[in-house]
Amino acid sequence: MDHDPKAYLFDIKQACDEIKAFTKDMSFEEYSINSMVKAAVERKFFSDWRGDD
Repeated sequence: MDHDPKAYLFDIKQACDEIKAFTKDMSFEEYSINSMVKAAVERKFFSDWRGDD
């Protein structure tokens, strides 16, 4: 099934915006020890960018 490139890019931008919100004001060290935030970022990165629902 063909996917609309604009919709795909919209989903990527939305995932990026959410990742930025999840990690706002967080140092890399804080991020690296926060398993909940890491799981949320990984979910957005791997699921949303592939188009999984």
